[in-house]
Amino acid sequence: MELCAGRGRSVAIMPDVHDGHERAESIIGRESPDMVVFLGDYFDGREGRDPSGTARWLASSMRRPGRVHLLGNHDMHYLSDNPALFCTGRDPAVLEAVQGARVPWERAAPYCWLDGSLLCTHAGLSAAFVRAASGGDSEAGARGVIGGAYAQLEAARSGAGAPLFGAGRARGGPQEAGGITWCDYSEFEDIAGIRQVFGHTRGERVRGCMGPDTGHYCIDTSLNHYAVYRDGAVSVKKA
Repeated sequence: MELCAGRGRSVAIMPDVHDGHERAESIIGRESPDMVVFLGDYFDGREGRDPSGTARWLASSMRRPGRVHLLGNHDMHYLSDNPALFCTGRDPAVLEAVQGARVPWERAAPYCWLDGSLLCTHAGLSAAFVRAASGGDSEAGARGVIGGAYAQLEAARSGAGAPLFGAGRARGGPQEAGGITWCDYSEFEDIAGIRQVFGHTRGERVRGCMGPDTGHYCIDTSLNHYAVYRDGAVSVKKA
């Protein structure tokens, strides 16, 4: 998915929600961005779980203009019956809530480019993954790999293999590095010429650094931080 922010317009980038949608909305309300990109993982929170409330919020948020909802590993197992996509925390009660709220998963995206220069995914696209998938880790190769995400998403939903949504060894999977919903931060390597913002690997602080052309921020700190993109620049803020 390509998203043109436009000069002077701000985009709030929200990390893993995990049932904390009220906190996420509070942050968005204070920031008042022109657009919002959610990095996925809306369910399976460790505290204050309210599957029905989260499902209703997600269904409503997905239909609001100016919002992009990406898919995380804790979402993939609620939009497909493919056992290969299941991960720890899959809950039949959440699946029932998702189905009851009629969450429009067709509106979700596996990735998002902001102005073609900043790649947003749930877990990051690692140079190690790109090398395994394309034989190199150039910017062109990475863009080609990520461009196949929609085809692999459909394959995954139909029960076929989809490495872009598979886990790496650090998370108990067979791949050298996980794909864009599973890459552990320990497996992540920057790709020259591409800047990235992602979540997935929770920590107490934001990790990474970003230059004008290359670099990353991993912003999953249990909604204690978020990022803002404006006029080509990325800033990390404390919630």
